Amino acid sequence: TPAAVIGQQDPRGRALVLAEAVSYDMGVQRFVRTVLKPLLYDRFSGAPVIVVVDPAGVQRAQTDERSAVDIIKAEGLRVMPARTNSITSRIAAVDDYLMRQVDGDPGLLIDPSCMRLKAAMMGGYRFKKNGDGLEKGGDAGKHSHIGDAISYLCLHIGSIDSGAMLNQ
Repeated sequence: TPAAVIGQQDPRGRALVLAEAVSYDMGVQRFVRTVLKPLLYDRFSGAPVIVVVDPAGVQRAQTDERSAVDIIKAEGLRVMPARTNSITSRIAAVDDYLMRQVDGDPGLLIDPSCMRLKAAMMGGYRFKKNGDGLEKGGDAGKHSHIGDAISYLCLHIGSIDSGAMLNQ
């Protein structure tokens, strides 16, 4: 059940979420072909695109030995795994932008059209503590993928902002 947030960091260091793409009961290839690429070409034509995926996206499926990364690359998009899938690191990356102020303005701006992302961030995407750390809890199911997507965006642009090296 793929989902994506389309965003960037502006010259002032703010994270801008410009659009969202959410699917249910859809594989990666169909999502990229019927949801993500049409959105990118319609609203962001000519803009450079890097698809940052969960590091688990490099694991090959048992059915056809292709990974999510392989499928996205075959569709003509530049793709890379996030530097980590640590829940703690991802929450910290989002939190950093939420707590950041840039010249008195918020450090994270979300386009009003991103209704599913806003629902996730208003309590639908949550974690509970267990003995080993954090785990998804509550009704995270329908909010899970879009919540993960914003965390990978913030993790990626936060890494660029801090000058960290990224594997490509």
